[in-house]
Amino acid sequence: MLTTGEGCGHARCTGMPKCLGVGQVLVSIQALILVPEPYFNEPGFEGSLGTKQGNAASMQYNASIRRHTLKTAIHDQLKNRKSVFRDVILRHCLRKRAKLVHIYTHTHTHTYRARRPGKAV
Repeated sequence: MLTTGEGCGHARCTGMPKCLGVGQVLVSIQALILVPEPYFNEPGFEGSLGTKQGNAASMQYNASIRRHTLKTAIHDQLKNRKSVFRDVILRHCLRKRAKLVHIYTHTHTHTYRARRPGKAV
């Protein structure tokens, strides 16, 4: 359960794991999701880290996440003329057009690998 204040105090939390504050949730997202290879943070997949099968699965996972992100966060918002984020997303896309086309093309033609220290795109 998420709470915005220090400590919980919710009656419905009695006997449940401790409620998390916004800061704790954001740190968890940063540590588990906003990493180059989030696949290995999924339950049961950490054991495949460093294996050929694990690396291939991680690349496919990243490509799938990237496609869904492009569709949900960009395409669907631009299609929705009532979206409050439409103008901001449109300006961003126009500024980052070349990079977005590169990512989209590589995600759909072969697996795009995010830039990591010491590795070329």
